[in-house]
Amino acid sequence: MTADPQPAPFRPPAGAVPLPAQAPPFLRPYPPPPPRNGAGTAALVCGAVSAALCWTFTLSALALLPGLLAIVFGVVGLVRARRGTATNRGVALGGLWSGAGGLVVGAVLTWLFVAWLDEVVPVESAAGAEYLAAAGEEVVFGDGVTVTVAEPRLDPFSGAVSVAVRVTNEGRGTADLRGFDLAAAADGVPIGGGDVRYGADHLRDRLAPGEHTEVSYRVALPGQATYLGVDFSPGGDYEFGYWGLSLPGGAGAGADGPGGGIDV
Repeated sequence: MTADPQPAPFRPPAGAVPLPAQAPPFLRPYPPPPPRNGAGTAALVCGAVSAALCWTFTLSALALLPGLLAIVFGVVGLVRARRGTATNRGVALGGLWSGAGGLVVGAVLTWLFVAWLDEVVPVESAAGAEYLAAAGEEVVFGDGVTVTVAEPRLDPFSGAVSVAVRVTNEGRGTADLRGFDLAAAADGVPIGGGDVRYGADHLRDRLAPGEHTEVSYRVALPGQATYLGVDFSPGGDYEFGYWGLSLPGGAGAGADGPGGGIDV
């Protein structure tokens, strides 16, 4: 005899409804990458710096590098915006144009500044450049202009000194003396501009070859000064020459006279 077959242990009972098919688990898609706006922002920052510096005559050279960087970053930002990886196309474009403008203006003003520096007339003599010139000693400039500072004359009542400056054109061309300037120091202490004034006479604006002109300054001295340092430029296009002048007896405010006299 054979045994009756056993029913399958997991066989669903008769009449049972089968379970519905299970869908695969839902997977959330990856978020899109953030926009790459760094290049456009950097272009705008560099362009703003270049535009701010390009109009400063002496600092115009500092606008060149930021302007160049603004152009590079601006181009990168525009390429990214075209590809859809950046969203600040306007910022990148503004940085590019401001950088280009700053670069051009800075380059022009830098060239003018260098040309202006080349036109500054230097002191050629050792006196006034390598060492302090004495009273009556000539200081010679590169275009043939010479400057002589006379011995200071002391005023026993005001406690001030007058300094006469003589400028002679021994060169071949006309000298432009506009913008001449003098600064002074008493015993190494700078004297304020209000205490250094020139009198009624002043240098002519232009000096032809062979001509000379003079100007006198009145310098108020503090205390009992014994030494006067003079820095003088015969024009805005000239370097300063330097003099060291002795003040006999000590100048400045003293105990004698209505203005504080000095011993002469």
